[in-house]
Amino acid sequence: MNLISLIGLITVLLGATLALAQKDIKK
Repeated sequence: MNLISLIGLITVLLGATLALAQKDIKK
């Protein structure tokens, strides 16, 4: 895999995790 691809996947995973965490905190 390319470094750019790995960075992209990590960014997406982190973004999804943070989004879920924020939703849980808002509840």
